[in-house]
This record gives sequence, C-alpha cells and structure tokens, in this order.
Amino acid sequence: MNTPHPREISLRAYWVDSLTPAERDGLPDLPLRVVEEMFTEWRRRTHADE
Repeated sequence: MNTPHPREISLRAYWVDSLTPAERDGLPDLPLRVVEEMFTEWRRRTHADE
C-alpha cells in the first residue's frame, strides 16, 4: 500500500483548515481530481520556495 509521507498529510490538513467553512463543506461534492488540483495549486502558491 502506498502511504503518504507524514509531512504531506500535515500539509493537506493545514490546507483544509485554511478553507472557509463553505469551501470545506463543498469538498465532498467535488470529484477527487478537482480537490487534488485545488490542493496542488494552493501548495504551489504557499510553498513555492521549498
């Protein structure tokens, strides 16, 4: 099984916490691909220097 690195899990949790309640509530209605794209874009913007 391919388990994500703990740092990756922490980043995803931090991203979800940064969403507004309305954005967070809408996540289950979105396709996983869209959620992954949202996370990837957020990560590029906020962690571009890593």
